[in-house]
Amino acid sequence: MELLINQFYTFVIMFIFGIVMGVFFNIYQHIANNIRNRMLVNTMDILMGVLAAIAAFCVLLYVNWGLFRFYILIAIFGGIVCYFKVIKKLHPEE
Repeated sequence: MELLINQFYTFVIMFIFGIVMGVFFNIYQHIANNIRNRMLVNTMDILMGVLAAIAAFCVLLYVNWGLFRFYILIAIFGGIVCYFKVIKKLHPEE
């Protein structure tokens, strides 16, 4: 059984990872919106999802030996939501 401090550390790291993924997804949205070829965009969507999953697994493997718990999903999605609802609004687009 994991210690509570290890779970908290994992939660914080995965929350920060969620914020970083939000940044990369926002950059990806800007790139994909400028591409007219829908087949290329669909392929890029799949590639983005696979790369995000691999990156999440690598971070999780480094942080807590790859143990996947429900609170990790909450942390990642919380970080993404935090980016899009709070941080992105601090820097408006032109």
